[in-house]
Amino acid sequence: MNTVVKNNDLKGYKIRGILILVGVSLIWSFLAGLSRFLNVLGGENFVLLITPGSDYYFPSVELFLKLEMFSNFIFLILYLYLIFIFFKKDKRFPKFYIIFLLITLFFSIVEYILIPTLPLNFKMIDYDPWQELGKSIIFSLIWIFYILKSERVKATFIN
Repeated sequence: MNTVVKNNDLKGYKIRGILILVGVSLIWSFLAGLSRFLNVLGGENFVLLITPGSDYYFPSVELFLKLEMFSNFIFLILYLYLIFIFFKKDKRFPKFYIIFLLITLFFSIVEYILIPTLPLNFKMIDYDPWQELGKSIIFSLIWIFYILKSERVKATFIN
């Protein structure tokens, strides 16, 4: 029995199978990012770290945190856009998602390079840059490969 499905047989496919994981991942990542963003922005530690004259103020930390918050805000907007075009089954989704994954990977590499330059008493105790970078690389490679090779992706995102 031939189990290969032709692209034409999949036209108008609903979001099912492994694509559900992509959608859940997008929504989860948006909600987790929003939660972190609001917790950091609303926390008094953030204010102490970026206020000149504070005992916890370091100019390099201030710049790092402001850039981190700005990039997180941009990522939240991008997540919303990706979620929108994902559920709309927009034909642009695969390309934009791959670009987004590559940008995310780039930021992980930049963060991996910058974290060691921060003052010792600021470094995150529970942050393992190798582990975070490794997770980003593996996650990105798996999803980029899936998006590029999947017949379901090609047939689902046609609008």
